[in-house]
Amino acid sequence: TAPFDNVDLRQSLKHAIDREMILKNGYGGYGVIGNDTLIAPWNPYYSADVPKNDYDPDKARSLMKKSGYSGPIEIAVSDNGFPGSVGAAQLFQVAAKKADIDLVINRVPSDGYWEDTWMKKAFCASNWAVRPTADAMLSMTLHSKAPWNETYFKNADFDKKLEAARAELDQTKRKALYHDLQVIQAEQGGYLVPIFVDQLLASAANVEGIVNIPGGGDLSGNRVAEKVWFNT
Repeated sequence: TAPFDNVDLRQSLKHAIDREMILKNGYGGYGVIGNDTLIAPWNPYYSADVPKNDYDPDKARSLMKKSGYSGPIEIAVSDNGFPGSVGAAQLFQVAAKKADIDLVINRVPSDGYWEDTWMKKAFCASNWAVRPTADAMLSMTLHSKAPWNETYFKNADFDKKLEAARAELDQTKRKALYHDLQVIQAEQGGYLVPIFVDQLLASAANVEGIVNIPGGGDLSGNRVAEKVWFNT
């Protein structure tokens, strides 16, 4: 959907967001910086050498000019999109202004957000609980036939590599495929993933058995009733 069908405009926005500021001021530093891909840094197929979409107002300004678009950019947000999304959008707005990008925040009602805004507004907030495997994460959200392809991303090369990675048994070749998939996401995709937020869990000193399962859900992988006990 115009103007987001222009890759230069999408890349401009990726360089116009100050990820460090959002992580520090919006989430108290509890999380890690994202690079506009859906494979989290703790996933074994994460590629640290994918070109970084760092905050660079000059580059963002240049790419926006190259896109040929001028005018406001509207983002629809609600705390139903993800907790703290309104504050994150406000920090994005401040950072984008330094690139001469007019980011307009449309604060929509939380009631009905997933029916009326998500996958309907061209630019909006959403969140995902990270899936246990790279294939599960990407196949649900970025394959051209995925029902929850919320950015409406359609790329034949991406589909081909994703399907090949799913079937590849050689781990070196499989990791190379996932590397290529992350490069495509970072350089062409419609996702702007500034951070991966930590899930925080607190318990009393006499509660035992709690384990950390990255991407496996809160409360010991949602198995707290089975795995956790009181030490009296």
